[in-house]
Amino acid sequence: VLLEGPSGIKILPATSGALELIHVDSGIRNSLSSEFNSLHHQYDFLLIDTPAGLGFEVFDFLDIADQIMVVTTTEPTAIIDTYAMIKILHSKNRLSNIYLVFNWVNSENEAHEAFDKLTLIMQKFLHNNINFWSFIQYDTAVNKAVMEQVPFLISFPDGSAANSIRKLCDEYLIEQ
Repeated sequence: VLLEGPSGIKILPATSGALELIHVDSGIRNSLSSEFNSLHHQYDFLLIDTPAGLGFEVFDFLDIADQIMVVTTTEPTAIIDTYAMIKILHSKNRLSNIYLVFNWVNSENEAHEAFDKLTLIMQKFLHNNINFWSFIQYDTAVNKAVMEQVPFLISFPDGSAANSIRKLCDEYLIEQ
């Protein structure tokens, strides 16, 4: 079911509206994890975009990930949800490979201020930290691309969000 995407990437599409796939048993989850592990050896990168929240399906994918990129916004409710996820990952000793990305920010300063607030909460209650990785700048071109049903990196390659994504990828590749 892998589909050819732009620039030669392969995409495994998710489903929408299939209730039987929302709550799968542990056998199916283990089988899926095994399949993802086999794909892991065929590609340079395997990115899994999980749904927001703290469901089993999210942590099943996080358990097989080498690295975890938590993408959030600077909104207070999003910070609380991010902390809740980090708290669970902390209990699983997974904080060393978590990287935080703030999405839809107006400036780098806004991203760092939100990260500083989250860091204070983590230090107070978890006595631990995570890594600030990057941010994706707010860009109205993203909404336009969604309406056109074309990835914004293709339809608006020079937009601020596209530039943020390229910078994020460059930083990741340098770190590797």
